[in-house]
Amino acid sequence: MKRYLSLYFHFWRNCLMRDLEFRFNAVVWTVMNFIWFGLVLVSLELIFGQVETIAGWTKDEVLLLACIQALFHDFLWTFVLDNLGHFSDLIRQGNFDFVLLKPVRPRFLVSTRYFESDHYVRILALFYLIPKYLGRLGVQPAIFSLLSFGLLFVLGIFIFYNLFFIFTTTNFWFINLFNLNDLFDQVIDLGRYPVHIFKGGAKLFFVYIVPVAFIATFPVQALLGKIGLEMVIVAVLMSLVMFGVSQWFWQYALRHYQSASS
Repeated sequence: MKRYLSLYFHFWRNCLMRDLEFRFNAVVWTVMNFIWFGLVLVSLELIFGQVETIAGWTKDEVLLLACIQALFHDFLWTFVLDNLGHFSDLIRQGNFDFVLLKPVRPRFLVSTRYFESDHYVRILALFYLIPKYLGRLGVQPAIFSLLSFGLLFVLGIFIFYNLFFIFTTTNFWFINLFNLNDLFDQVIDLGRYPVHIFKGGAKLFFVYIVPVAFIATFPVQALLGKIGLEMVIVAVLMSLVMFGVSQWFWQYALRHYQSASS
């Protein structure tokens, strides 16, 4: 375990040093991230200029939802999605053989080798905005609410890591799936809206199959004290199931992998 933690730290440091070598590029992407989030807030302001609530959610609640969704997006891009993009490239370009030759677990290597640095500033800004919107709602979360929020947020990251890892692993068979990260971005963007806008089968789909409710809806409800322990238990069970499925599929793919040299 100590060896893997050391590798993780060195991977992060290496990526940070790489990004700092191109400071202007990092600054531009940092600014662009703020612009995109600003456009989201403007669009919500325009929507609430016409309506008072969305599926029972007030303006400040939806703005808080947008902040949590942006935070979720930034964490996924910082720690997960860049790795999955490189994972696809390794298979498509025939370089995955070199991963298998490394003296570490292949899944660890393809899941943790790369980090993006242009989201750090926006993450800090979001940690400032979230308490601001909670204050506008007149909410002071209790300890249980904060713990539930933190656990649901982390489990949501873990669930979507495993879900997206399953999709990326299909590159072993469909080698031209080079734009999966665009699909992942679209899925994450769905979390910007309360899952209550969906009805019937669609709501079940976006809660349990492609669980976008765990991106922001459930964490925000936890902060507002509107969610109980049962949903935290569901999140734990779902994360365990998702990890089990992704690990089984990963092992299945490795058994059927034909190296570039074969």
